[in-house]
Amino acid sequence: MAAHLGVTQTWLNRQFTWYCAQLKQSGKFELSLWPYHCLIGSHGHELAGLIGEARLFHSFARGAANNLAMKGSNPLTEHYSIFQPEVSKTWDGRAIPGIRRNTALLNTLLRSDYVVIAGEAASHCLAWTTKDLLTHILSVDPKLAQKVYILRDCTSPVVVRDTAGAVLADYTREQVKAFGEFEGAGMHVVNSTDPVDTWPGVRF
Repeated sequence: MAAHLGVTQTWLNRQFTWYCAQLKQSGKFELSLWPYHCLIGSHGHELAGLIGEARLFHSFARGAANNLAMKGSNPLTEHYSIFQPEVSKTWDGRAIPGIRRNTALLNTLLRSDYVVIAGEAASHCLAWTTKDLLTHILSVDPKLAQKVYILRDCTSPVVVRDTAGAVLADYTREQVKAFGEFEGAGMHVVNSTDPVDTWPGVRF
């Protein structure tokens, strides 16, 4: 990895140590080592077929932009939220290349009539994306939280089991806590099977 990044192993070891300390200091979580997932070009990186089709149909029917936002392209930081990475600088104070807060996307969502959130995982990427959105909303106008809808049945927390089915790690509690915070701020947690015209606050 040091050779790939063009740095020395000593520099990278120091970065790893400093990075873990930054994660812990943020109060979110300590470093987790995840299996490879959502690699660009792999099935896990694609939108689920039905969601991809719906996005494409919507763009045709409404003349709406079918834009994608990418994250997690720099190996020096995790990027749970779509809006910003967990750490933006290296141990020696330099900015991690290509790392920035996606304020353009945040502002686009705030200008939208409704924002619908779905995806994985409810305890990690979806939770921290929604937390960042909520933080931005609260800094602009707390009432905007009321136009955000989280699809309860289109997400789930990380639960890791061994081959015998025993639970090794369960982040359900983190999801419940996060969703409680979102609803308390005015966001809505709904099901995809509920007719949209029954969602609180939706007007056609």
